[in-house]
Amino acid sequence: MKKDLCFGGLALGREYRFYTRELAIDLEYFAPDVPLVVFTDVPEEFADHRNVIAIKHAQRSVIRCFHDIRFVLDHALEEFKTCIAINTNVRIVEPLPMDFAKALKPGIVALACEKLENHLRYELDDPAAWQRKSVVGVDRQVELVKLACQKLGVSLSETDYVFEIIYAVSCEGEQKKKFIDTWGKLANFFEYHGMTWGEGFAAGIAAKVAGLPVCQNVFIPEPSYYKHRDYIDWERKGRVQNQRLTICHRQRLLLQSYARFTLFPRAVHARLDKLRTLLRFAWFKLTTKKGDLI
Repeated sequence: MKKDLCFGGLALGREYRFYTRELAIDLEYFAPDVPLVVFTDVPEEFADHRNVIAIKHAQRSVIRCFHDIRFVLDHALEEFKTCIAINTNVRIVEPLPMDFAKALKPGIVALACEKLENHLRYELDDPAAWQRKSVVGVDRQVELVKLACQKLGVSLSETDYVFEIIYAVSCEGEQKKKFIDTWGKLANFFEYHGMTWGEGFAAGIAAKVAGLPVCQNVFIPEPSYYKHRDYIDWERKGRVQNQRLTICHRQRLLLQSYARFTLFPRAVHARLDKLRTLLRFAWFKLTTKKGDLI
């Protein structure tokens, strides 16, 4: 018999293993009855965390690991009715509402979502989107999302973009298989064409294809969690009132500096990392079959 609920996330690489261990401590304190399923390259590092189910995993995504969250969902939904996908650089800073699980209806329940049509319009107008590191520009990414929807026969105005920070997925059987399989083909399609940011697009489009409803519900309220990018925005707007958020922000900066420390000069390390990524991307382009794409 399936258990009710778990969190799920990725801890690939030294930096994100640090972040995930901090998140595991938060969840053990603020949500002690909800386990955290972690796909990681070094599961031994989580042996001391009683609430963590650590699974050995090697990155399958080509450039960044965002799309690998689908493997966490696929595994977790075999054991649990609902898996809350969470970015593992998030921190939980307050007790979660006692009844937060009641908001998790079948399908996808996200803290934030919007129609693809609106999100693509926003991306084109957002200067920050144009500054992201990606193989292709925002205008090309918009074209790829539209092409993916066209190939799969879904409408931009009826399909959702799922903001990936925290969202819950509840599905099983053939519907789950359709959702995960479609996401896999979308991941290959986007990465084949150089689109490195696509988890929210893939989740929403795959949900539409699989017939999963998508809705928005702030089942974990904003002051209860810390997210680096959100914190900077809140601080700029004078909305940071919880001192634990400030503490988490300082801890993150320290962990980031420690995790990224290298004996090589930073410029050399960055170039080596870029070379490894380009070689992996080139190999993916050479070996990917058309049948693996949408």
